[in-house]
Amino acid sequence: MFGINVNKSPGSDSYGSGFFKAAWSVVGQDVCAAIQEFFKTGKLLKQLNATIISLIPKVSNPTDATQFRPISCSIFSVKVNGDSYGYFKGKRGLRLLFVLLMEYLSRVLKKMSQLPDFRYHPMCKEMQLTHLTFPNDLMIFCKGAESSGAIFILPQSVLKVVDKKCREFLWGSNKEGRKMALVSWDTVCKPKKEEGLNVKSSKKWNLTSVGKLIFLLITNKEKLWVKWIHGIYMQPNEDFWTHIPSGSSSGYWKNLNNIKLGMQHWYKNDRYILSANGMFSVNQSYLAIVGQGGIIDAYEVIWSSLILPKHRFILWLAYHRKLMTKDRMADMGIQCDNAECVLCEKQEVEDAMHLFTECPWTRAVCTEVLQWVKVQIPLVETRLVLQSIKQKQ
Repeated sequence: MFGINVNKSPGSDSYGSGFFKAAWSVVGQDVCAAIQEFFKTGKLLKQLNATIISLIPKVSNPTDATQFRPISCSIFSVKVNGDSYGYFKGKRGLRLLFVLLMEYLSRVLKKMSQLPDFRYHPMCKEMQLTHLTFPNDLMIFCKGAESSGAIFILPQSVLKVVDKKCREFLWGSNKEGRKMALVSWDTVCKPKKEEGLNVKSSKKWNLTSVGKLIFLLITNKEKLWVKWIHGIYMQPNEDFWTHIPSGSSSGYWKNLNNIKLGMQHWYKNDRYILSANGMFSVNQSYLAIVGQGGIIDAYEVIWSSLILPKHRFILWLAYHRKLMTKDRMADMGIQCDNAECVLCEKQEVEDAMHLFTECPWTRAVCTEVLQWVKVQIPLVETRLVLQSIKQKQ
């Protein structure tokens, strides 16, 4: 009783654990007597194990019963006009199992949050909020470090969905599906200095995090779990890099051995060489997996804090020559009235070069602005303009 959080949902009698804790001096003896009676007779009143059926709408404006999802577990009661009627025995034990597992997880997270190395999500630290549980979802709010939990090889299907959601957030989506990506996801996931947006690829970031386990297997052989791995799966003094898992090994151990093949060049004589001090670096390992892209000499100009975020993104697209100008829309099969520039009367095709350097309207505006700020910048291709600005800094 006293281990149950006071914010937990109350039972069908509307009394939560907070009530029993506060009134224990009054009701405690009766509660204990009821529990002792159960162990003596093996019988329990159905009312004590009852929950209310909650109807969760599946759509925004439900019109019939099929558009609701009933949520309950074990024995349940139906509430009509605020009063409960009858008790029905549940047939699906998975719901009860889910509740039990979430209760256990809640207690584990509560204990872990008391550890000195535990790191809350920045927005949840003041409330000491570790997680939220919903009928179909679980959200955990803590730093994804070894000290705040554990490192796992996540299912590829999960990682693909996470990356898909990130792409849809970046490029937008609608009911028909996500909109067209203007720059490849591999480029987006590279550092800003290397033509990317420094967005982390979930698949590659998870792979990098799992690399920490391989680092520990090689360099921390005194850890208890490392000793256990060597004792169960490997022969004495067997080299980890040449080890081949047996057919009876666990799937996780087999996956870990498959992953190690792409990380062997991170080590020399079993010493991690991607960092100067030989300690594992998640960032350096991630960059090694992502691979190096082209270097933007003037990336500080694109990502200057003096520029509005929206304008930085537009400038980044212009650098990649990926703005949705009319010539590119035509090449991608996107219908538009015509491909001519709407800012001038030259009846020329609207491409990036014309839009930023050749269009009379653009040149007139840029000339006025440059004279006003007393700066001389050549009206040439975007990348050359960025280099010119950097040289003047």
